[in-house]
Amino acid sequence: MELVCIRDLEGFLRLKEEWNSLLLRSTSGSVYLTHEWLASWWRSFAKAGDLLVILAKDEGRIIGAAPLMSLNGRFRGLPIRKVAFMGDANWTVGDFIISENREKVIEEMVERLYHEAWDLIDLQGIPDDSANLPVLEEKLKARGARFTVDPASVYPVLKTDMPWEEYYGGRSVRFKKAIRNKLNRIGRAGDVTVRKYSSVEEVSGALPVIFGIGLKGWKHTIKGSIASTEENRAFYTALSEAMSANGGLDIWVLRLNGEAIAFEYHLRYNNRIYGLTADFDESFRDLSPGSVLDFHIVEHLFRNERCEYDMGSGASFYKEHWTGDGRRCSRLSFYRGRLYGRMLLFVESRLVPLARGVRGRLRKAKESA
Repeated sequence: MELVCIRDLEGFLRLKEEWNSLLLRSTSGSVYLTHEWLASWWRSFAKAGDLLVILAKDEGRIIGAAPLMSLNGRFRGLPIRKVAFMGDANWTVGDFIISENREKVIEEMVERLYHEAWDLIDLQGIPDDSANLPVLEEKLKARGARFTVDPASVYPVLKTDMPWEEYYGGRSVRFKKAIRNKLNRIGRAGDVTVRKYSSVEEVSGALPVIFGIGLKGWKHTIKGSIASTEENRAFYTALSEAMSANGGLDIWVLRLNGEAIAFEYHLRYNNRIYGLTADFDESFRDLSPGSVLDFHIVEHLFRNERCEYDMGSGASFYKEHWTGDGRRCSRLSFYRGRLYGRMLLFVESRLVPLARGVRGRLRKAKESA
């Protein structure tokens, strides 16, 4: 087995067909690991990092890949050099992509990483059911590495595996009443239409529309909307072009009296639908356009699809009304055995819990005073 390190974007771009083929053969199937996602993200956001993609090859055939990057950053206020999965902490579901000989591939990749310059390797978003996670922990223990594994995020998942009437009938009376009131309220305001855009041509026309909605939404006030920054617009433009070309994108838009006031942006991969982002025009908040659009989408999926609907990172209260199931991810961090790495581990494993305990006791004392 041979390990190859790809450090330049052009080299990574040439891997598209082999990369996606490997992903389909592996057990790590996620839209966040597709070449389309990673290439779009890197081109748009990774201005301060260095590409560090490690490939495992067997007789010239790729059997394993680690989609990593190396960058300078801060950890609990301290300057560090770290290695992490490509992607943003708010989105990333990261993992090794391995089709065969898992233990050997992970062992060799861990050894290869020790030849890089880093203080911390921060692998965020590894699914708890990943076949790679226990092997990675085993190999790190065998090497005597200092590491921690902590909960990172939850992705609520809704399976559309029953008739809509049966599923919706099982929702709480209070939730259904709230939905009914929202539908009636927006219905009284005028003509409500919902449309899905999926083809390359449709998506090209829909992007300016949802960018416009994003600039009128609450997320724009914190620079978090789909169109708030040049980087965000570049990312969603590149991702939309790449995913719509293979039928992997649905943009849902809700209009009131012909005016677009809410959208949801969904990706498709391997019989799973991913709710990536959504927003609505703040001036229509009283009509709950986001909730109304969400209702129409969920109903459509139950009536027309048999799939898993990944509702995106975070167990928000509105998602909990739809499902109690979720995909949990962990954050595995391992520290260099040198003095600085040991200090980082001490800060994270000892000082941070101590500080949290003190804050908790002070809060309780204040509440009881």
